[in-house]
Amino acid sequence: MNSLRKEFEFVQKTFFPYLKGWRIRNIKNYQWKAGCLIEKKMIVIRDVSEDQIERYELMIHELAHSSRLGHAKKWTKCMLKVAEKAQNIGMNEIAKAIKKDVELCQKGERQREGPLEQVISDLVGDWAWETAGEKINFMKIIRSAAFECGLTLKELREKKRLYLKLKKIFKDTRFLYSHSLQGRTEMGKKGGE
Repeated sequence: MNSLRKEFEFVQKTFFPYLKGWRIRNIKNYQWKAGCLIEKKMIVIRDVSEDQIERYELMIHELAHSSRLGHAKKWTKCMLKVAEKAQNIGMNEIAKAIKKDVELCQKGERQREGPLEQVISDLVGDWAWETAGEKINFMKIIRSAAFECGLTLKELREKKRLYLKLKKIFKDTRFLYSHSLQGRTEMGKKGGE
């Protein structure tokens, strides 16, 4: 077992013992620094840092997304609870890194870059795909995406053209997802014949 997996198992067992069956993958061409693929129970990291504190903090950050899209109250509460546990077991540097990450997210300094319409469209599309097998609906995704972009849900709804575009992105993505599953099932049937 490689060291990244060993570290991930340590982080998961220590701070998220209730999460079962999760794994980590290093994917060099992943579009972001890291991500939480809820449906696949997988954390993806693009570039593995040489710094162990940074690796642990990134794993914790992504595992905190296991049931919470975005960086709103639930995610923040989870992160601060993990920071407290880290402090209690003597992992003070990890606790500091987690608190700093929470602070950056609250200030919006970890947000994606680009025009608002593009950033929020990407978030909605990505999250609609990643959570397609979950009971996460459009409103939950749109609320989280609005928060990530520094908007309230009301402010986003007032941007009617954008709001309707996001609804279409959500529906189209979920449609494509369901058809991609259907195609895999049919291929499996043909392969077994």
